[in-house]
Amino acid sequence: PDEASQLAATKAAEAVVDRAAGSDTSAEDTGQAARAAAAGAGLQAGSPAASRTAGKAAAWGVAREHRKASPEQIGRSSATAVEAAGVPSEKVPRMAAAAAVKAAAEAAVEGGKRPTEVGRAALLAAEAAGVPRAEAPVPAGGAAAKALLHVGSASATLRDAAAAARAAGTPAAVRIAARGAARLAAEQAAESGKSPTAVAEATKAAVEGAGMNEQFVAHCAGRAVAEALSRLTSRDGHDQLSTAPAVAHDVHDALLAVGLSEKEAARRAAQAAASFAAKVSARSELPEEVGSAARRAAEQSGLEAATAEMIAGRAVAPILAEEMASRGERPSDVAKAVKVA
Repeated sequence: PDEASQLAATKAAEAVVDRAAGSDTSAEDTGQAARAAAAGAGLQAGSPAASRTAGKAAAWGVAREHRKASPEQIGRSSATAVEAAGVPSEKVPRMAAAAAVKAAAEAAVEGGKRPTEVGRAALLAAEAAGVPRAEAPVPAGGAAAKALLHVGSASATLRDAAAAARAAGTPAAVRIAARGAARLAAEQAAESGKSPTAVAEATKAAVEGAGMNEQFVAHCAGRAVAEALSRLTSRDGHDQLSTAPAVAHDVHDALLAVGLSEKEAARRAAQAAASFAAKVSARSELPEEVGSAARRAAEQSGLEAATAEMIAGRAVAPILAEEMASRGERPSDVAKAVKVA
């Protein structure tokens, strides 16, 4: 399916699952409802795209609803929902585990569990979802580290996150934890009102504690800084399209400060500006104006027209779809609007 149809179907399935979650619907019925919603939004019933869309929505909805249960129950319920959504049996375990480990890890952190216990909870959820024991650490480690840093952000450290991932059996525990630490450090620095360069320095310092090479540090910190600065600007009362160049400028300077090349910094700055413009204009403008605003913002960053258009298109699609879905628009209308944009 084209991207617009896929986005519309995703939002429709997620909306159905959210409603089911609040009405004591069984995991099996939730999966079946997601399956029907994906087909109703325009995806061919039984197609890989339809089953994938329905399965992901059902897995997370059910895992979230059962988060107060044991990790094993979270994993089993997620697998039941994914299977009922029409996902081929060989793909059920990994799709169910992706949602189950996140819910189990977050519940463990919220319950005051130690980092090692958080890692084990995620591991148990993955295995209960059907993932082989030898492969379960892959989804479990990342989920455990992220949950500690984001749900338990008040006191969690890079060392805690690494311990959780290691307890889940993940070889790349420190690398996973470093990514989470970067996001957390960037968000905290940006929200405290620090300058873009100071945000970059704080984020880079958080990642350097993982002992990774300079290239990893720069790319890991760069991504976190760009996301934090563009999100902060879009919610701090600077909601005017005229500020898009300022967003690009701030992100560009910060990315240079973490060690990215001029070319990479310019590209990511343009992405941030396009996303910002799309978020602002999606609230009130026509779909074609949303697309135009994102393209202009990317072009103002100094990129070639073709590259700016590509970046703008990727920025517009998910933002416009999410904005329209939040207003209760029909899936078919969402799909049409994204295509126009």
